[in-house]
Amino acid sequence: RSTPCPSPTLFRSVLQEFGAVAGLRSLVVYGGVPKYDQKAELKKRDVDCIVATPGRLKDLVNEGACDLSKVQHLVLDEADRMLDMGFEEDVKFIISQCLPKEDGRQTAMFSATWPASIQEIAMNYMVNPVRVYVGFEAIVGSNGENCVDDSLSANKRVEQNVEVIEDRRREQRLVELLRKNQKKGRILVFALYKKEAERLEYSLKRDGFKVCSIHGNKNQHARTQALQEF
Repeated sequence: RSTPCPSPTLFRSVLQEFGAVAGLRSLVVYGGVPKYDQKAELKKRDVDCIVATPGRLKDLVNEGACDLSKVQHLVLDEADRMLDMGFEEDVKFIISQCLPKEDGRQTAMFSATWPASIQEIAMNYMVNPVRVYVGFEAIVGSNGENCVDDSLSANKRVEQNVEVIEDRRREQRLVELLRKNQKKGRILVFALYKKEAERLEYSLKRDGFKVCSIHGNKNQHARTQALQEF
């Protein structure tokens, strides 16, 4: 079993919980940390399930530390991202190392979005797939005239508010919203760029908020620590 995904530690925590009941042993492999321990665990050959980021898994396969030839169940989490231009070649390589779909490999894909371009790629790796939707809204015409777009809708129980404001007022408005809602629980703030996430972290700390950030300029240890603090 192999699961390439962008958030392997979270995925593995679920596998550990449910795998304990089924007697499945799992291993998580990702970049940003030394390969030695990961290779040592793989050499023991007592791992039933690997949860990995595509880049690190590809490296381990190329170095002969990981054999995927008997993988019967392949799961792509955040499949739209896994198959976009940034990860597609790595994922293609990983799939090519697994048991062929013609020999019974089962492939599952999970995604919040499912654009037509990604669907086309996905069909190459699956045999007569079944689609399961959670919150489906058909939007006609977004993928071409008379075509139905597989558009997922947000949970109707979640209140959504959209504010259109000038760029220079955004941070002031963010602080206002945080002060208004900070007693209600934890808050997630998304930034478009790594540098912006870093700048916001320091800026909000100066305003008295308890803040931690996760972005690509931090090593894996710092990211894990930030999650634990959150």
